[in-house]
Amino acid sequence: MSSFILKLIAIITMFIDHSNDVFIGHYTFLNILGRIAFPLFCFQIVVGFNHTRNVKKYLGRLFLFALISQVPYSFFEYYFFHDYFYLNVFFTLFLGLLSLVILNNKRLILPLRIILITLFMIIAQFCKTDYGALGILNIIIIYLFYPFEKDKNIRVNKTICYLLVTFEFSLLKGFTYMYQLPLKDLLLIGIFTFVSFILTLFYNGKKGPSFKYLFYIFYPLHLALFDIFLYFIK
Repeated sequence: MSSFILKLIAIITMFIDHSNDVFIGHYTFLNILGRIAFPLFCFQIVVGFNHTRNVKKYLGRLFLFALISQVPYSFFEYYFFHDYFYLNVFFTLFLGLLSLVILNNKRLILPLRIILITLFMIIAQFCKTDYGALGILNIIIIYLFYPFEKDKNIRVNKTICYLLVTFEFSLLKGFTYMYQLPLKDLLLIGIFTFVSFILTLFYNGKKGPSFKYLFYIFYPLHLALFDIFLYFIK
């Protein structure tokens, strides 16, 4: 699958997740299905980092749309949690990409790099970015373990390692809801999160149709439309 197809799957499952919140209610099976979306967006950050010619512009683009998306996201979250103080997923992706930049900065000693990345994770958790510290960890895991190598033997070994690490991460993600959902749903969240990681293994290294700003525009736009709808029905 091309990068575009994976991105499209992410957008569709995200839309299903948010639509379910609006039209049915929170924490149903469709929300669980929506767990497929975020790891695919994290994968796109890693792919983008590996191919970008200008990481500063990439960071700037993520931060700009984080600011643009914040107002519709805050209203959307308020309808369900009665709290405006949540930061949208672009802030998480921005901090995740910044973590990759730090991780690859050989001018910094490794302990300092680890400290800075840990600081970003603390910021994400404290500021309630969507997916928080685990969101940043998700990006780092994909970057470190995904089998991008062309050598067949290396790919096989890294694929096994990638599946093992992402399976454990997926279970961890599921159990972050342990005080909100029954065990069955926790396991389903873990399973569908892991499905997302499996889908990344079908990436064929191709970009596909060029809709560079599809997700950037769709994210705040669909939230704004949902906000308008919720305003008139509630």
